[in-house]
Formats: sequence, C-alpha cells, structure tokens
Amino acid sequence: MQRWLTYQRERFPLAQYAPLVLVTGFCVLRYAGDFPGWGPYLAVSLLSLLLYLQLRVLDEFKDYHDDLAHRPYRPVARGLIRLGELAWLGLGAAALQALLCAWLMPSALPVLALVWAYMALMGKEFFAHGWLAARPVAYLLSHLLVVPLMQVFVGLWGGLRAEGVPGLAALSLCAGALMELGRKIRLPQEEEAGVQTYSALWGWRRALAVWAAVAAAGALAAAWASGRAWPLFALAGLLLAISQMYQRPERGLSTISAISALWVVVLYLALAFRL
Repeated sequence: MQRWLTYQRERFPLAQYAPLVLVTGFCVLRYAGDFPGWGPYLAVSLLSLLLYLQLRVLDEFKDYHDDLAHRPYRPVARGLIRLGELAWLGLGAAALQALLCAWLMPSALPVLALVWAYMALMGKEFFAHGWLAARPVAYLLSHLLVVPLMQVFVGLWGGLRAEGVPGLAALSLCAGALMELGRKIRLPQEEEAGVQTYSALWGWRRALAVWAAVAAAGALAAAWASGRAWPLFALAGLLLAISQMYQRPERGLSTISAISALWVVVLYLALAFRL
C-alpha cells in the first residue's frame, strides 16, 4: 500500500486533481442547464477523475523508455510500480466507469467509449510518433482534443444540448492547453537533459508569450460561451501578473502551474455563473 501512496503523491496527486475535477465538473453541469443533483454530480466527478488517472497510466507506458534514459527517479523507472500493475489499474477503472455510467447515465456510454478510443490512439501517438515529435504544436493539439471530449461527457449528465457544445469545447481546449504549457515552462537552469519542454524548444520568454496568448484565447472562449464580458475584464489582472513574470522570472515561472490552475477555475466559473 505504501508504494501506491508514494506513486499517487508523485504522479497523480489527488490534492491537485480532485479539487480541479470537482470545480470544473460542477461548472460544466451548471452550464449544461440541468444540474442533476449531488449524487450524479459526485458520480460523474469520480468518472472524470478516473479518466485523468487513465491518461496518467497511458503516459507511463508512452514515456517508459524516455524515463529510463532521462528521468530514472520516477516511480515506474526506478521499479516502485510495474507497468503491468498500472495496466490492471487502468482496466479496473474502466470497469467501474462502465458500470456506473450504465447504471446512472446509459445514454452517455457512447461518448465514454469515444473518449477511451481517443485515449488509446493517444497512447499509440496516433501511429505517427516521428511526425508528431518533430512538430510540437501538432503534438500538443492532437493530445489536447481529449479534454473537450471528456467535458462533453460530463456535460451530458446535465443535459448538454448541441448548441452548447462549441463554446464548451473551445473553453476546455484552451484550459487544457494552458495547463499543459504551464507545466512545461521552466527557467534555463531548471531544464533537464533529454526532457522536452516548451521553454527548451522556444526559450522561456517566447513560451510564456504563447501561454499568455492561450490564456487570452480562453477568456474569449469563456466570454463567448457565457454570453458575458467579465472574463475579458478578469484577463486584465492576469496580464498584470504576466508582466511581473517577465520582470521577475525566477519567482514568476515557479508559480506558473498554480496560476494556470487558478485561471482555468476562473474560466469555468464563467460557465457556471453568468454574471
């Protein structure tokens, strides 16, 4: 049990994932129109959390050889947890998801199956590893499309209608990109040999500019989806924080992951509370 707790702490920290899943799930259900009640809300939040766990399991398989070469300190690379054990964990999560969904929301099962199918393609890097590896933006976008699929699945539990899908998809795509960029922007002295980050590819200044552009796009998507302008006003505060990051990068870049998560919450709150 202790080794699984260690794995959870290092690779799937529930203290970070669970609050974000609960908040975004609540907001998506409110946006969908018909909040289904606390029981279904907690059920779909659990299903969503398990989807993120399955993404982590797929990452462990996909990155195994790179981790052995460049990140031997990770739990799987150092032998704490075996890939076979993670495979059973992912399959067990899928069985629980299928049972809960079939019991509480059978109409959402096809979308759940679609999410799984897309995740399987991600695990194989769409059978185009070399092509995607040479094109980091294409790689990022191809792997982020699973986020709108996951949020549409959540929205179905609240009666999401077709006209609400484009706004939700645009916002969740920006939110996913913001989180992914935020965790891969570092100062030069923090880069690891053989580990691909956006700051290593583009330099931290350009990477931060891309991150800021995505944050602004997220505000536009939130304003469009909610029909309100206040996310654009909130953007002014974020831009001020970004200017401070450029002036004091040692402090600013160390908080970029936390700021990414906070901004994602702000964007989703625009869906839930159309002020």
